[in-house]
Amino acid sequence: MYLDHLTSDKTECKLIEQVPLIGKYGYVTPNVVQIEAKFFEIGYYELEGDPYSVSTHVFSRNEVVADIKYLNTNIIFFLKALANAEFHGIWSEVGNMAGDIYNTVPNTQIADFLAAYGVDYSSDDKE
Repeated sequence: MYLDHLTSDKTECKLIEQVPLIGKYGYVTPNVVQIEAKFFEIGYYELEGDPYSVSTHVFSRNEVVADIKYLNTNIIFFLKALANAEFHGIWSEVGNMAGDIYNTVPNTQIADFLAAYGVDYSSDDKE
């Protein structure tokens, strides 16, 4: 719908309906810069010059497990914030998809995998 209302040589569009406010109900998203940095650190994304020395780094089992735990925890924060936002009008379908994604994350399987490597979520700080 927004693509049908582009202006200024197709570089701008008019706000058709209020964009959903993520985090309105206290669910906040993690720091995106930190998450992005983690993807570079583990080699998911490549940076010219390999500043994280990913190409020569030998990841230990503990590092891999800690990175999986870190990324899993943060994706849950993102998805929870999205699933709990209010989506109205043209955004309703997006809200339904966000809820579906949140409900299909393999939390149990990831927790079981991490538990097999000794990760205990019960010791994490609760806020």
